[in-house]
Amino acid sequence: MKWNGKTIRQIRNGYFSARYFLRTQEVLISQNNWSHVTMQVFQKRNHAVLCGIEEVKSLLKTACGIYRDGKWKSMWKKLTVDSLQDGDIVSPYEPVMHITGPYLAFVHLESLYLGILARRTLVATNSRLVMDAVKGKPVYFFADRFDHFLNQDGDGYAAHIGGISGVCTQAHASWWEGEAIGTMPHAFIAVCHGDTAKAAGLFLEKFPHIPLVVLVDFHNDCVQTTLEVARAFGNKLWGIRLDTSESMKDRSFRDDSTDSNFGVCP
Repeated sequence: MKWNGKTIRQIRNGYFSARYFLRTQEVLISQNNWSHVTMQVFQKRNHAVLCGIEEVKSLLKTACGIYRDGKWKSMWKKLTVDSLQDGDIVSPYEPVMHITGPYLAFVHLESLYLGILARRTLVATNSRLVMDAVKGKPVYFFADRFDHFLNQDGDGYAAHIGGISGVCTQAHASWWEGEAIGTMPHAFIAVCHGDTAKAAGLFLEKFPHIPLVVLVDFHNDCVQTTLEVARAFGNKLWGIRLDTSESMKDRSFRDDSTDSNFGVCP
């Protein structure tokens, strides 16, 4: 939850803030208006998993204040922040945070702290819904290719707060000191000329300490490929992964003429 010097300067200067907050701050500064306010933060979703509280506190500590004669004057010690905690289950309109202090000092941060809480709570809540649906089974968060890469640190933390047990990049795990997991993509098998067992063997040779989970849908024949790798590796085979395209049917459904059973099917 740390930002580099450039980002901190941008936050303090309002680079990420809605313009009307900045204009409000300019008016208050010109009037020397140090009136205190209490900002109450809430959300509108049932059974939401709150997340982003610690990040917002870090934001306020870093960027609450004003520039005076070109020098940053922190106002963090003039704030009182009361909040619930990351991971708490909250109801619609339930206050999750109160920020009390001179409005002039943190008006420029409203866009940021609401955005942080919105995204983190969304990811944490959706992760918890998945965990509730699978009833205790482990779930992995492989969201690296579905959003901008700079979102990985915070999203991985939020997924972890929501109950996700594994992530695929070290950035996802960085805020909670976890460890990324994963074995092989389809392209690795292609580089091995479509030989799944060969690809698995090379992986096992390089990473003997990592549980061997083999991708078995490269030839769209999961049953046959699974048998091949099971015979090749025996007890060294920890598990298999099915990732059949949603536009294809596995060979085991070759006699199925319906529009169902595409992709990975139960």
